[in-house]
Amino acid sequence: MSAALQLGLLSWSPPTAVAGPDAPEQAQQLARVASGIEAEVYRFCAESVGREFHLRDLTDAVTAAHDGYVAPDSPARLLRLLRQRGLVQVALVSRSSSLYRIDGVAQVSP
Repeated sequence: MSAALQLGLLSWSPPTAVAGPDAPEQAQQLARVASGIEAEVYRFCAESVGREFHLRDLTDAVTAAHDGYVAPDSPARLLRLLRQRGLVQVALVSRSSSLYRIDGVAQVSP
């Protein structure tokens, strides 16, 4: 599934209050980057149903898919967002080890 399709399905929108001379371009770049990361987090979850993973595994997978850099907390934040939206069912197995398990994902049609 393409990142653009995921953007529409996941209903992400950029921040509305962006200041400065490059405000429209900055908002577009924010939307582009965040939608791609969100799509990668969803893909990771869809491929990991029933599997336990450390939060670092998610971060590493998303980072590898984005040319080696994403903000360190972005994948975790977007995982929580997807969970809140009901698109992924994730269980915390061990808080001290940052160990999680994906119990299911919502099927999104192309």
